[in-house]
Amino acid sequence: MKMDMTITLLEILTFAGILITIVIFALTYVSSKRQDRKLAHRQIYQRLELASIGVFQNEIDHPQLADIGLHSRNELKSKAGSLPLNAYDAYLYQQLNLFEMAYSFCREDLMPQEVFGSWVIWFGDLCALPYFRDFWIGKDAVAPLNYVPGFRKVMTVGCEIYGDESLSLQEKRDRFFKFVGQQIDSRVVSEWLKTI
Repeated sequence: MKMDMTITLLEILTFAGILITIVIFALTYVSSKRQDRKLAHRQIYQRLELASIGVFQNEIDHPQLADIGLHSRNELKSKAGSLPLNAYDAYLYQQLNLFEMAYSFCREDLMPQEVFGSWVIWFGDLCALPYFRDFWIGKDAVAPLNYVPGFRKVMTVGCEIYGDESLSLQEKRDRFFKFVGQQIDSRVVSEWLKTI
């Protein structure tokens, strides 16, 4: 019993056709997944930006919320005509929730680092407010317990940096961006201020 081991041209062409089909399918699949990922990133970013517009709309609808930039937490407790503290706190939580999402998305490469840099300035502006620093690192502060450790650290260090009265505003911003960039391992964020 002798087996014929010769391979015909038809068999080679059939095998090559199958192989080419598999390669094309794999490349198409990878390309499709890449496009799906880009689309998902774009949608995440758009939703985050739309939600940030909601924060600003909230301040427009309730102008007293801007008082957190003018008064300390203790001053607002007793200021006539001010909102209850939980209204100011809810406004801060609204911002913090967005910030935490942006922070997490950037760490997971779902948000471009260049875009995240534009959010870091907003983080810093919040940390500059005495009301926020009392809310975040004050004696009775509980807000940090609601957030993931990495983000908690960013905001805590931000409060420490922006609370340091020996630094100019530019020095505070430089230190904060550098710290945040180190936290997320991003040279883009660390040097973001140099690009503007």
